[in-house]
Amino acid sequence: MRPTIQILPTAVVLFSFLAAFDSSSAAQTVQPNASSARLPMAASVASMTPVQNGPAQSDVVPPNSPGVFPWQQARHAAPLNQETGSNQSGPVQHDSSVIPVSAYSRPGSDPNAVSLVVPHPSDRVLSEEGPVFPNYVAPRAVAPYVASPALPTPALPTPAMAMPTVATQIQPNPLVAQNQDTAENDTRLRLGQLEAETNMLREKLAILESNTVRSGLPTLSDEAGDVDFITQAQLRAAMKRNAWRKGDFTFTPYGFLMVSTVYETARSVPGEIILWVQSADVREGDAFYIDPKSSRLGLDIGGPKVCFFDYYQMSGRFEVDFQGNYLQRNKGTLLFRQGYINFANKNSRILLGQTWDVISPLFPGTLNYIPGCAAGNIGYRRPQIRYERYHYLSSKLKWTNQLSGNLAVPVDFATDPTCTCLNSGWPVLEGRTAITWGHREGPCALPKELGLYGHIGENEYLVDRPGLRDTIGRRTWCAGLDFKYPINQRTTFSAECFMGETLATFFGGVFQGINLQNFDPIRTYGGWVDLKHLWTDRFFSHIGFCLDDPINSDLTYASGRIYNHQGYVNWNYMLTKTFRLGFEVSLWKTLYKDLDPGESTRFDFMAKWSF
Repeated sequence: MRPTIQILPTAVVLFSFLAAFDSSSAAQTVQPNASSARLPMAASVASMTPVQNGPAQSDVVPPNSPGVFPWQQARHAAPLNQETGSNQSGPVQHDSSVIPVSAYSRPGSDPNAVSLVVPHPSDRVLSEEGPVFPNYVAPRAVAPYVASPALPTPALPTPAMAMPTVATQIQPNPLVAQNQDTAENDTRLRLGQLEAETNMLREKLAILESNTVRSGLPTLSDEAGDVDFITQAQLRAAMKRNAWRKGDFTFTPYGFLMVSTVYETARSVPGEIILWVQSADVREGDAFYIDPKSSRLGLDIGGPKVCFFDYYQMSGRFEVDFQGNYLQRNKGTLLFRQGYINFANKNSRILLGQTWDVISPLFPGTLNYIPGCAAGNIGYRRPQIRYERYHYLSSKLKWTNQLSGNLAVPVDFATDPTCTCLNSGWPVLEGRTAITWGHREGPCALPKELGLYGHIGENEYLVDRPGLRDTIGRRTWCAGLDFKYPINQRTTFSAECFMGETLATFFGGVFQGINLQNFDPIRTYGGWVDLKHLWTDRFFSHIGFCLDDPINSDLTYASGRIYNHQGYVNWNYMLTKTFRLGFEVSLWKTLYKDLDPGESTRFDFMAKWSF
């Protein structure tokens, strides 16, 4: 037993040495493969000589021979195809789940050498025709090869040195292939989602860049219902170019120079600006005016956000013109128009100061300095404290609520020294609720709006007449509707209607609120309609009608104005973005209690240069 035990280790060592010697000899005959470090198996045959009549019988290994491994059968079973460069007899079948074994020629290698290389799965790129391996050079068509007789045939490995089984096609794990397909589908789906989101963001950016916003440069058109519009990019550029800065505050001046030239066939009150036509029993004759006093100066103030009031953005405005009280027409004085502090965010707004009333927010498109006032358009500027709340019910539906407390400013008996207007003990309350529907943003936005408004308050007067010295109070109220409907991108319809009493301070009742004889309130109703059409990008026009019709029985004196109307049409042309020319023809008629009516045709030419 002892000799046998000692011989076995010796035989094992000798067999291992011979196997290692055979393996090293075979390695010397194999071409180096740069990709062998990352491939599952790479076999190369070097120094092989092509023959014209097929492979030598000694080099062809019959299939299923004893001691022959499958990888050798794959290598020696069939010669390489001349057209495809593979061992397969037919064309190579491409399948995303199968990795074919093909012959590839590497740059820099022996041109007479060919390598059988199994490409790595990561080199695969999917295509319509199957997997493609861009890291390899396409196979060269070669003739069948046999081993050179000058070199020894590589030794066959023993079962102890078994190499991985390689077939013409390596079938991957179906579960792995399914996971790869699922991952690829998820990647394609995600890429599609990202592309859709990118396109959507691009569309929104284009909409924001081209979206028109109100220019912050108030002009006469603010009152006339013809508001100039610019894009957000233009507005930002203009503000950056024109604004002055001091710390967190910006100061942006604005305004315009305007000259109106008017000819009227009958005299009006007060003259350059028309409220009503004088009766022929009082004054006859035509009149001509040139008026630059409507020129305006203003300053927009932008401030920081405040930590209270839900982080409101602070802003303010100060605005004057030159239509104040004057003794001569060429000596206009300053008239304080607006001055307020504003706190606003997307959902609400708080305003403290003087600005336009909450009621009657729209204006007819006439060129008159106070458009439609005393002829069907009520509302003016007054000191107030205002709160507004915006409810966005959907992307196309918005609900607005506004409430303000205002200073009562009675204007009755302005020329009667026996009566004095007093401040009442409580403010005039104004409110409005409105629904806006349709797209509110974008170049194609055409939002429609319907509003319901009203106010209630009290005016007080001190009467000092023979036999009567007392303080009297009269209620003032109104209720009305405002409506704005863009028919299309070029045509817009606007209208308002109202009813109420003691409305002189709101330019209602043909500027009459109290009966001058018995101090009873004067009831009235009225309204206006306006149609604007944009003929070109520079040329637009307005046509409209306004009327104010007090109750006749509430007026008991001969000079009482019981009816007033205006019909107008105008044409406007923008020579530049800031310089505008306008021409208007309007027909006016005013009826009196016991006087002849006043009728006038008025021609108004206007030039306005905004900045």
